[in-house]
Amino acid sequence: MVRVLALLRLGAFLGLAALLAAGPAVPRPVASLRGILAAEHARIVTPGLKRALASPDEAIAVRAALAIGRTKRRDGEPFLVSRLHDPRAAVRAMSVYGIGLIASGKQTHAIHAALFDASGAVRVAALDAADRYAVAHVVTGDSAEGLAAAVVTRLASDRDPIVRARAAATLASFAGAPNAGAALRALVRAVTRDRDPLVRRFAMWSIFRDYAKAAPEAFLVRSLGDRDEVVRIEAVRAIGMRRSAGDAPVVLPLLNDRSWRVQEQASETLRLIDGKKPTDHWKALPPWLHVPARVADPLQSLPAFPRTRFQGPSKAPTVASVLRDARLWSVTLDPRSASAMSGPARGLHPRVRIVTTQGNVYVALFPEWAPFTVENFLSLANRGYY
Repeated sequence: MVRVLALLRLGAFLGLAALLAAGPAVPRPVASLRGILAAEHARIVTPGLKRALASPDEAIAVRAALAIGRTKRRDGEPFLVSRLHDPRAAVRAMSVYGIGLIASGKQTHAIHAALFDASGAVRVAALDAADRYAVAHVVTGDSAEGLAAAVVTRLASDRDPIVRARAAATLASFAGAPNAGAALRALVRAVTRDRDPLVRRFAMWSIFRDYAKAAPEAFLVRSLGDRDEVVRIEAVRAIGMRRSAGDAPVVLPLLNDRSWRVQEQASETLRLIDGKKPTDHWKALPPWLHVPARVADPLQSLPAFPRTRFQGPSKAPTVASVLRDARLWSVTLDPRSASAMSGPARGLHPRVRIVTTQGNVYVALFPEWAPFTVENFLSLANRGYY
């Protein structure tokens, strides 16, 4: 069980953190940021937020686009649409991302066009928006078919493997589209032919999630012997979705797979095939599991903070509390590439160590994407909630 939670110190502060440390005077970018965060927190599209979206300061414009999306208000959508031709790729990317957050269903054509943008960041954002439209069921019929076809094109031919991987994941949400058969064929081709392991893994994951019963049996069986551990795991999971007693003989050999993760998943798939429920948790490791030797934790000697008694719920995060916490501004959103749009910004992030009786768990937090959520989590941790 969890005994204590400790925060690791941050190093140098970058981007807006330098502005926050400038003293009592409030420089213009920080003043703009305060207005952006206030509008996001209140979920309203203010005149100041609209002006910030058109700011020549790229960081401010990007953060404003995200804030408008976070409000989920449709009256903010036209302002995001107006920035889809901004010369700055980061602004275009976050604008189409915000359109996806609002998910009105009215911007299918804009999302489709963004899927063919010259910037990988914009294409990734458009894939996210397409996924949100599909999950929210605001795109159907010919529109859904057109979006799915564009996503298939990205999977089949995009030069950036991160975009192809995101396209593969997005196709899981279009399993109900009229051209789902074409999507499945594209996923099978990606697993079979793509040279990038990330693409192959996400393609096999999508097959497991929503195409398992329609996937060719020979393909699934062949994938059980794939060189990539994750592809084998997802193939075993896909076979488990079929719940066919005839699949047991092809799964049994994987109980001796060289990967303990594949072994574990094979045992779960055999339970499903046998009509049993998935295992809730193991109380002990089975003797046949090839568990690798434990790797020493290089931070084990770092002393943990003493566990404090829970002091009661803290106040909800406010704009002021977020701006005061410099840990939240060690990095700034700068989504100019597919990798930057798909993960944390460059720079140091707050990290949390969770000390348990079975070893330590480390969690990285991404305040550039969700400052209020991160501030709330850190506040609760400091008050002994965890």
